[in-house]
Amino acid sequence: MYGVGSQEHYKSEIDLLESCCISSPEYAKEFRSQINSYRQILDDPNYREGLYPRGIEKIIQQIIEPMSLWEAITSLTTDHFFASENYFRSLVDVSLTFLLSSEIAKLFNHKPADFSLYNIWLASKPKIQASDLVTPEEIEFIDNQFEVNGKRRDQRLTRLLNFRNKQIAHNSASDETQKDDFVYVTCFILRVWAILDAAYSPNCMPRPIHLDEHLFDQFYKIMSSVELSHVKAERLKFINELLSACSKDLVTGTYDDKRPFAELRVTVKIT
Repeated sequence: MYGVGSQEHYKSEIDLLESCCISSPEYAKEFRSQINSYRQILDDPNYREGLYPRGIEKIIQQIIEPMSLWEAITSLTTDHFFASENYFRSLVDVSLTFLLSSEIAKLFNHKPADFSLYNIWLASKPKIQASDLVTPEEIEFIDNQFEVNGKRRDQRLTRLLNFRNKQIAHNSASDETQKDDFVYVTCFILRVWAILDAAYSPNCMPRPIHLDEHLFDQFYKIMSSVELSHVKAERLKFINELLSACSKDLVTGTYDDKRPFAELRVTVKIT
């Protein structure tokens, strides 16, 4: 569900935990258990050959990060060419639409062999119902959205999946997607992920959306300092607006304490 790291990451974690066993022997049993889990991954032939599917969390990050960056850039009110109508802007709009549609569709795949949010939800529903993490009404709502060709699906979700299945996969006509479709479906995905995370990792600290420290390295060549600070601030604002959906009941709209991702903060200094 959460994806796997690099061999270097697991080896460094094993070294760290080995030292922790020595410095804190009272917790050695827990440390050894984690070490064994890391070694099982490293010894897995599927891992060594790169055959593990991408983790659901990593796919969600791949949806949030480009969506939020382009949302921030196109919110510029200056005459910057990124924020005006031109061929390059249209090219990025189309490319991003195809990327996000494809990534989102992966999570709704329903074939038994698919490692998808859909299949994980179905397999986990008894555990979620027994844990009393959410209301029966919200579980039913989520079931309705996952129902293949279901009439009770929200039209925004139906329209987006039809766009991917028809226009992208088969080059046939479909209804035009809208920005609201992507935002709504992403918020739905985040809420389902938050419920699953609460079921399987209830004691974990919220994990941040990883910020690429080199993401804006070259932007100073094409943006003024004022434009760049605006884009950075708007990007984090949009990400945090999406992440708030993790805690929002899909039926009542009330908020709870489910937070699989940490809120992001940044301080912008203009020089």
